Amino acid sequence: MRPPGRASTARSSRSIPMPRPWTGSSASPAETPRGGPIERPDLRAAAHLRGRLDRMSEVRGTIADMDHSLLQSHLVTEAAALRAAALRAEPDAKVPSCPEWTATDLLDHVTEVYDHKIQCMRLLREPADEDMPVREGAAVARFDAALAELLAEFDARGPETLSFTWYGPDQSVGFWIRRMAQETAVHRADAELAAGEPIGTVDPALARDGIDEMVTVMLEWGSIAFHEYVAETLTANSDLVVAIDTGECSWTVRISPERVAVEDGVADDAQATVSGSPSEALMWLWRRTGPDALAVQGDRSSAAALHDLISEFTQ
Repeated sequence: MRPPGRASTARSSRSIPMPRPWTGSSASPAETPRGGPIERPDLRAAAHLRGRLDRMSEVRGTIADMDHSLLQSHLVTEAAALRAAALRAEPDAKVPSCPEWTATDLLDHVTEVYDHKIQCMRLLREPADEDMPVREGAAVARFDAALAELLAEFDARGPETLSFTWYGPDQSVGFWIRRMAQETAVHRADAELAAGEPIGTVDPALARDGIDEMVTVMLEWGSIAFHEYVAETLTANSDLVVAIDTGECSWTVRISPERVAVEDGVADDAQATVSGSPSEALMWLWRRTGPDALAVQGDRSSAAALHDLISEFTQ
């Protein structure tokens, strides 16, 4: 994730065209979604962020209850599935959820994301272009090397070790273990779509964690930390209240001109409740499926508005 209108410092922002967000008004699950990259915000405006930290006491910090070793295990599993799906796709096959990418571009993007996180841990700051390694060989070989190096860094450091991250409340290696497990799961779906296959199911516990990360980190925290970039979107969607229900867990998202607020459960005043399995809900939130992919109780236009709004927080 990065704020709208801010250029990423990762090499991928120059070497790989950035995909366009979803622009359709409605779609069935079978129709082509318009997702987006999952990268990080550009935190060069660090003073601006620090000036907002006093408002963060109302916002949750690290929410993840999953054990980091389990998250890392999911990362390994999802990376293997991503790799296999990318190899089943033709190298120049378009990625439907990121239509300006090919399957090779997708592998290169994830490789560069892994390399960026390695440098975040090593340098304890936002890496510059010149800090990023230049890997040789085929795209899959570059991916394999970056993944192996990332996992080695995680193993050597442990989740409690200090690391630079773009998320102010959590400056630890553990944040990146969680973020990379989620990043890889969503891009695995991209690879499957590029191969012309249906999206496979994400482990329910990982998917629930990913939903929580989306609504509490990307939306809730992001709406405060980067308010100036999303203020217009928040104002346009003011008073929107939508719940997400996966059976075992549920969340309610409230939009105001000031921020996004998230609460557990389905609120009585929710204008719409979108329901599905954890995996289905995760893919809906990351816009790898269309706005009509989940069951909706209540006002369908409110559910579609939330689906559309998410693109402003995850570019």
